[in-house]
Amino acid sequence: MISMDSKLQKENLVQHHQTVDKNGCTKTIKKNVSVVASVTVKPTVRIKDSEVKIKCSGPLHVSRRKKEISKKDECQLIIKQDLCVKIPMNFKAKAEVKATGVICNSEKPCN
Repeated sequence: MISMDSKLQKENLVQHHQTVDKNGCTKTIKKNVSVVASVTVKPTVRIKDSEVKIKCSGPLHVSRRKKEISKKDECQLIIKQDLCVKIPMNFKAKAEVKATGVICNSEKPCN
């Protein structure tokens, strides 16, 4: 007849250590258990439209694209203006955690 201790160790379900002293027999059982949780994150971003500010920063730059005489009745210009844009944004996230379960038959040895 196989003892329950031998059967559990043989099937790799538990590891155990036994000590014997004057007070009797003490057994310590070790087993890896995986705990699983489901995490849901819901992010939000809010722009405060009433507080968006745009202003010119520096001078306006104008340059001609071509310096040659155009055979067409057109002139190409490059216009550049630097802007300072301030957009206040509020970032938040709400997290919800739910315990999903436990995996008892982990294959990893317990150290």
